[in-house]
Amino acid sequence: MRRKLWRRLRAGVRMVRPLGWTLLALGLAGLVGAGLTGWAELAVLATACLVLLALTFPFLFGRTRVDVQLRLEPLRVIAGDTVAGDIRVTNIATGRLLPTILLLPVGTSVHRYGIPLLAPQASHEESFTIRTEHRGVIKVGPARTRRGDPLGVFSRDLPWTKVQEVLVRPQMLPLSSLG
Repeated sequence: MRRKLWRRLRAGVRMVRPLGWTLLALGLAGLVGAGLTGWAELAVLATACLVLLALTFPFLFGRTRVDVQLRLEPLRVIAGDTVAGDIRVTNIATGRLLPTILLLPVGTSVHRYGIPLLAPQASHEESFTIRTEHRGVIKVGPARTRRGDPLGVFSRDLPWTKVQEVLVRPQMLPLSSLG
């Protein structure tokens, strides 16, 4: 019971973006400052910050029900080759899926794709390539959808795929016979 509560609390704290924390701090500090000094302007600023928080919070409500398929070809390459990938998002909900953002970590970078309004059972597909310059392992995923408000005060990321690994081996050069 206690662990579940802590998990939910941590998930709630992660939904607040830096702009949200700034608005909350400005709103609370402004209310305290306005109460101590009697400045009406400071009270208006604090109220505006807190009202903006209240107006952007409802964008988190609702569920995103999608099926995300990530395909990479090939999973083993030689350094210098490219890997072709595509990601397909299908709306499995009974209602329309509002436009959302799909985030796909590829190595140390993150690819962002805009998913348009999707009718029930409709799909959207994006293709991409991964350049392999050095040997190693490139982790791709998990693909996540980001639901949030237009101002970036709150956002909720939901993972939909597992991490896939692309193995990059060095180029091999044939050696002449040693005998």
